[in-house]
Amino acid sequence: MPCGVRCSTCTTNILCTVCSSGYYLGSNGICITCPSNCQVCTSSICTTCNSPYILNNSTGLCEICTIEYATACSSLTTVTSCSSTYYSAVTYCGSCVLYCGTCTNSTICQVCSSGYLLQYQNSVCSSCTNCQSCSGTTNNCTSCWNGYQLTQNGTSYICSATTCGISNCSYCTANSVCGNCQSGYYLSSNNCVYGASLVCSGGAVGNQPNQCAVSK
Repeated sequence: MPCGVRCSTCTTNILCTVCSSGYYLGSNGICITCPSNCQVCTSSICTTCNSPYILNNSTGLCEICTIEYATACSSLTTVTSCSSTYYSAVTYCGSCVLYCGTCTNSTICQVCSSGYLLQYQNSVCSSCTNCQSCSGTTNNCTSCWNGYQLTQNGTSYICSATTCGISNCSYCTANSVCGNCQSGYYLSSNNCVYGASLVCSGGAVGNQPNQCAVSK
């Protein structure tokens, strides 16, 4: 015999013995809705909340963790993870050192933001010199921004501008290869052709408004 939508086990189509998630069994064998955002409850008191809600043990209601920059909490006053550039300090999210993306506390960084190098016993994120990433020292580049290429400079590498000799090219990805064209031009067969849509301020791959270049 099929039970109602709120009921998972029943003896008749109107008398339920086990309710579905989000409902509790009333004295008359009818399933009653749990409090808002509650997964499991007994009468009007919630025991398990739907994620990401947290159970307020004082009220039996489900609430959102309001700790600033928190991405997950184990209670309304305890944070377990924080947004990028912040760390969990149990009751709050603390700020990492400047230009640090992931840290364990306010003085120790684990991973710096793009374009920065972790130095001085993991306490400082220093800016790489004109490159997207660097290793060992800020002057030893490992990757470059668009329009630049790695060039060996003694025992290290620097990022030098890539030239391709193509008119109206905003940056080159390799010698004789244009990566994107200046505003008003679109890239076609490795040439920058005038006539791109004015909405494509960052370059284009055709002359239509929906043919703007994708930024990389």
